[in-house]
Amino acid sequence: MDALRQTTIKKIGNLKTWIQIKFALRGTAVAFLVLITSLVITTVVWRYNVQVSKYQSQIKFDLISKDIEFVVQNRVERNIDILNGVQGLFNASSAVDRSEFQTFVNAQVGTHYPALRSVNYIQKVTDANKQTFIDAVRNDSSLTRSGYPNFSIKPDGKRSEYYVVKYIEPFDEKAVAFGFDIRTDAQRAATFEKARDSGNPTISPRLRTLDNKVDAFLVYVPVYSQEKHDTVADRRKSFRGVVSGTFDSNLFFAQVFPEQELYHGVDFEIYDSDTITSEHLLYDSNPQITSTIDQGSSVFRKVTRISFSGNNWIVYTSATREGILGYTSAHFPTIVALGGLDASF
Repeated sequence: MDALRQTTIKKIGNLKTWIQIKFALRGTAVAFLVLITSLVITTVVWRYNVQVSKYQSQIKFDLISKDIEFVVQNRVERNIDILNGVQGLFNASSAVDRSEFQTFVNAQVGTHYPALRSVNYIQKVTDANKQTFIDAVRNDSSLTRSGYPNFSIKPDGKRSEYYVVKYIEPFDEKAVAFGFDIRTDAQRAATFEKARDSGNPTISPRLRTLDNKVDAFLVYVPVYSQEKHDTVADRRKSFRGVVSGTFDSNLFFAQVFPEQELYHGVDFEIYDSDTITSEHLLYDSNPQITSTIDQGSSVFRKVTRISFSGNNWIVYTSATREGILGYTSAHFPTIVALGGLDASF
């Protein structure tokens, strides 16, 4: 009887142990299932937030890029229109004297365009007419009774044609540009002749002003006689000269983008040709930042060509997601994932 009792107690003990183990395993399975479910949910939420973050930063980057492109194009075209107005003065008259030029330019420009360092008239002069032209300028008493007795075409030398800076506003008789033959400067001459042949306003590459004070770009607007100028040959025949504007490039873009915080996180560069190279860099919004073009797939970048009167510029914009959204927003998906993992464990 005692043996039977002991056997029964042992079996009951084994059964109790088995039940405890079974319930322990069932609890572990439930906990494991809960853990797996939490991890799956955390992963899904993380992936969703990553996609939302990418979408938000892409949308914001595209909007900022388009705004930069619009502002640049609009401001350049507005300044070209000023020079087109001066061109109209010459189109309306076979001869515009220095006084008329000064009055008209001051009325058109005034002090509203600080980046426009000067408005000039550059006249084509043949070698046959060189001395007649020089004498006319020396005896020009429209602004000063004594005229300009020391005027000459610079640099000295005999050439078949001269592209001479005749009028300058604001005027300074001692200005380096007064009487300068821009045909002796390769960049200026190429822009001048492109304007002559195209019949359109033409923008120069970045260059130094003749007084070597600032970096600038020039806009040349051609002036013709009343004869037809439908073809290149016609335009060369009836060509009189150009109205030109000299723009301080740094000041010009500082006025275009007076509040850089509007484009916080976006670096943009403007090139004065179809090629993105350092020699064609016209403006860099943040020279301290190295171009992000080679920094991987996390970088947003856009290259846009904008055109005005046949002149092409490139606007290159780039940014990181962190730069666009800010550190917290850019890393929000990671923060959510870490929070989910912490809650799971």
